[in-house]
Amino acid sequence: MTPRTRTEPRSTPLRSPHQAVGLFLGAAVLAVLIVAPSLAPATFIPRLAIDNPTPFDVNVDVSGGAGGGWIHLGTVARETEGVLEEVADPGPTWVFRFSYAGVDGGELTVPRSELRTSGWLITVPPEVRERLSTEGFEASAR
Repeated sequence: MTPRTRTEPRSTPLRSPHQAVGLFLGAAVLAVLIVAPSLAPATFIPRLAIDNPTPFDVNVDVSGGAGGGWIHLGTVARETEGVLEEVADPGPTWVFRFSYAGVDGGELTVPRSELRTSGWLITVPPEVRERLSTEGFEASAR
């Protein structure tokens, strides 16, 4: 006959609550240092007008330049002025990108100070019309 064995659960050593608090605070500080820069409040321009004298409905994107991402602002109908409200401010330099039917129409770089002076109005450059006409596009329907 085999002797009976008795099993007892092995207790895990208790950790000091001070160690847990220290680890928690360290992780919290690290998270704040990593996440905080991306939580900076965005600034907005109340109104931006885009004058489109071309015969094309032009798509307009904006970027802060230097490899920044693009924000699609919308489409401005041919021979009209489109007004956009509450536009996110991409920084001291605004780079506008124009396109039509997926074809690049060109870019326009404008310092924020110049936009402010112009009353937050830009005009689609004539080069956009030339480039899109060269691509063989006909005027957008009215």
